[in-house]
Amino acid sequence: MYWLAHDMGAPGPPPRLVVHEIERRIASNPKLTDGLLRVFNRDLTPSKVFTPSLALAATAKALVTSHGQRKVVLREARTLATNNWRRRAPSHPSPAAGRRRGARGPRGSSVGPS
Repeated sequence: MYWLAHDMGAPGPPPRLVVHEIERRIASNPKLTDGLLRVFNRDLTPSKVFTPSLALAATAKALVTSHGQRKVVLREARTLATNNWRRRAPSHPSPAAGRRRGARGPRGSSVGPS
């Protein structure tokens, strides 16, 4: 939810080509509109509404409709995908992940199940 609000309220120029197409699809599709409202109410996670298929469809439509700006559309799609990937990847490995692999705890004792 944080990143959705961060992206929606970002200062700068008006919505870009792919983002504008995603917003247009949400406004014209009652199911997506309801999904967005459920995200705002914290009933759904943004990833349940803003799916890769929605992004791909919006990118394809933006490529078709924005004549002479294909590089801009592809650059924007790459940036959106990269940001999404970075935001989903854990920044620090979980301590539990090491224990599951049989890592040693304090003073060399085994932490995992025996």
